[in-house]
Amino acid sequence: MFSYFYEHPLLKRPIKISYLYEYNSYYYFRGGIRIKNPNFTSIDRAILDLKKNKFKAIELFYNKLTDIFDSFDDLENVYFSAIPSHTAGNNISAMHIIAEKLSEHYGKDDYSEVLQRYKTIPRLSDGGTRNMGVHINSIRINSGFNVEGKDFFLIDDITTSGSSMAAGVQILKIGGANKVTCLALSHKF
Repeated sequence: MFSYFYEHPLLKRPIKISYLYEYNSYYYFRGGIRIKNPNFTSIDRAILDLKKNKFKAIELFYNKLTDIFDSFDDLENVYFSAIPSHTAGNNISAMHIIAEKLSEHYGKDDYSEVLQRYKTIPRLSDGGTRNMGVHINSIRINSGFNVEGKDFFLIDDITTSGSSMAAGVQILKIGGANKVTCLALSHKF
């Protein structure tokens, strides 16, 4: 497992984001020419399949995460949640399914959809801004969820800058969450 820190002037301290893999895009550009990336792996393909909610990819990463969480001593006060997609009201992503399955596996209440995107933002992969403020102004705690005093594992498929994870941490902390740990499946440089 790898990690990096997201820093922002509005944060009291940097936010640590752990991730399992370094993501290699299928294509890269050199001199304006699109070239197939020779470093693209089966894990990179599974990440793309995950974005399409393909069952095999969901099962693959669910199993990888249960292997990790099975090694933890204490998950008593821990809940699993996912970063919502860029589209308002579109909360059911593969990561939400994985968070829901983790909740069921560990006998937890389902908090997979505790964070809700209520305002659509441009897709980050299409050039949308990677600014924490954009995410803070478009995500909220879903009504009916009480986060006060709870610990969370906040999961995402790909992190690039860390701004959506940092926003999720801030929103959960403002809502009263105790501790929020960020874990992405992959990090794109």
